[in-house]
Amino acid sequence: MATDTTTETTTNPIVIENAQEPEKLDLNKLTLLGIFTKPDGSTALIRMANGQIASVTPGDTTGDMTVTALDDNALYLSDRRGRQVVLEMPKG
Repeated sequence: MATDTTTETTTNPIVIENAQEPEKLDLNKLTLLGIFTKPDGSTALIRMANGQIASVTPGDTTGDMTVTALDDNALYLSDRRGRQVVLEMPKG
């Protein structure tokens, strides 16, 4: 059985512009690049401090942080000590 993996997404033009300009992103820390909303759940695209790009969903772990939630504008994480971190989409 074939699975339809087609997903329509739109990326804020400001995000596209910022992602292409090195001085716009702090390359030494975890950075939210985008959030993709689908009927079966949202996915965030992140850039880690080591330069790796990853797609994450709630429950995923990156480094010592666990993704706890996503909404239209932010990625929510927590560490093992319960410290909360919110990464927001760039604002124009």
